[in-house]
Amino acid sequence: MAAKRILSGLVFLLAGAFLAGCSAPSAQAPVVTGRDSRLERIQNRTPDYTYQEPRTSQYRRDSIKGKTFIIDAGHGGKDPGALGKALSRLDEKQINLDTAKKVAYYLKQKGARVVMSRDDDTFIELNSRAALAERHNADALISIHADWCGTPSVSGASFFIARSAVGQSKRLASALEDEFRDRGLPVRGVRRADFRVLVKHSKPSTLIELGFMSNPAEAKKLSSSSYRTKLAKAIAAGIERAY
Repeated sequence: MAAKRILSGLVFLLAGAFLAGCSAPSAQAPVVTGRDSRLERIQNRTPDYTYQEPRTSQYRRDSIKGKTFIIDAGHGGKDPGALGKALSRLDEKQINLDTAKKVAYYLKQKGARVVMSRDDDTFIELNSRAALAERHNADALISIHADWCGTPSVSGASFFIARSAVGQSKRLASALEDEFRDRGLPVRGVRRADFRVLVKHSKPSTLIELGFMSNPAEAKKLSSSSYRTKLAKAIAAGIERAY
């Protein structure tokens, strides 16, 4: 009988200790076992940060419809620009013209009015190119070029505006830079220089250097039609982004 009482007392003490342990804070994080349907739904969900190529539709619809843009393909005719035969299949004037034509196409698709300074292998004086902006009361002039540098490692697109440029010229160059970055295209940034196509008229303007023909890897890309299409789409979307 005494043994039974002792055994009952031990059971009572163990039960009390167990209950006290349940109410005390645990030093270890609880281990969750079994399936949690809520957790599985979160784990199997497509991540919110999945990259998607930017589309022009993300900007204001019809923001450039009815606007006039001068698309200037740099160099031409007797002026080949940077000679790329050593590193690419094309000279600068050919790269500029092909890209400019593609930009014009994408802008027209958005309802813009486009005036090209040249649409073939023709030499046009710089002042005559600039004069188109005033003559057509353009909303902006965009001049397209490819760069050259004595240091082959230099690469990336640049967006030039006049030294005194303010307002829409700055917005246009910044929008183009942002669009290129968003699309993963190499960029050097917005820069200032008083090129004649930027200062010999009163309209907003930017001169784009698409990349460096002195950089072997970039020269190879610039000689590719598909890469120039990428650049042209980015330019058209960047223009739309600015308005």
